[in-house]
Amino acid sequence: MKRRKKGIDYLDEETLISLSILLQNGFSISESLNLIKEKKNHIVIEKMEDCFKEGTNLESFFSSYLPKEYQKICMAIVKVLPIDKTLAFCIDLLQKNKKRKLKIFKILFYPILLLFVMMIFVLLFNQIVLPMMLNLVKSFHQVDSSLEYFVSILNYIITFFFLCCFILFCYITYSLWPKNIVKSYQRIYHYFPHSLFVKYYSEQFIQLYVLCIQEGLSTKESLDLINQLNMHPILSFLAECIHLQLMEGKAYQEAFEEAMLDEEVLRFLRLSSLSLEGEEILKTYLSFVQNKIERTMTAYAKSIQVISYSLIALMILFLYQILLLPLQIIQNL
Repeated sequence: MKRRKKGIDYLDEETLISLSILLQNGFSISESLNLIKEKKNHIVIEKMEDCFKEGTNLESFFSSYLPKEYQKICMAIVKVLPIDKTLAFCIDLLQKNKKRKLKIFKILFYPILLLFVMMIFVLLFNQIVLPMMLNLVKSFHQVDSSLEYFVSILNYIITFFFLCCFILFCYITYSLWPKNIVKSYQRIYHYFPHSLFVKYYSEQFIQLYVLCIQEGLSTKESLDLINQLNMHPILSFLAECIHLQLMEGKAYQEAFEEAMLDEEVLRFLRLSSLSLEGEEILKTYLSFVQNKIERTMTAYAKSIQVISYSLIALMILFLYQILLLPLQIIQNL
């Protein structure tokens, strides 16, 4: 499959933002396309103008000229919203997702990198440095049996540590696999309903829900749209759970309470159901929980850093003691 060249067969994000601003300010789609036409996008805009001349419905071809990450979302939203609101919805949703992922990346990148470096350091120490130093000590014919026993125990501990890390990595990969992640979410919710994992996906779901209701969609339309967007298996699962509860005749609040959402979401939903400013209350929840998730992730990141620094310090200390052994042996000769 050939890689698409920028500016030839789709509108880039910068162009889409400009187009959305014009549409939101009352310009028609034809006027807006003409105003944003420039060297980098004139080919795709001319193709779109040709579609207009042929009498093709805008909704039927517009999504095919969007970046790949926009296409699936646009195709679902354009069925229930006009093109100006569809484009604004897509941009808002994807930009919020990018900002969230960037924040998570900034919080976790250094600790994970440090942990990875620490594991490499431990592996090199166990496989290269430790045997080398032990052979050096043996060359002096001064090896204590207790030292060999200690090195053997240390080797087993390090091997066990890496085996546990490998098993944990395999389990996490299996659990987060798209086909298994919904069942993993159900298990985690059952045993750890207040976990960060549950909070994170509850927040993502409510963010999508708020974007829908602020565009004037009903609860049922919002749930159907979230399901059709299929942005993540867990979000579709939560939307389907609530939709089924509503189909069974349960009230709005009861239907949400039956779904596997974080308890904090339910508290804010109870408040929103009693207020005329329910949408603003849910937006407050999003700010509240996003800050809480970031603080929790930061705490986890600091814990990883402390563990990594501690293990590296222990390895350096042990290495230092081994380096001193030859000098001690020479002094005793």
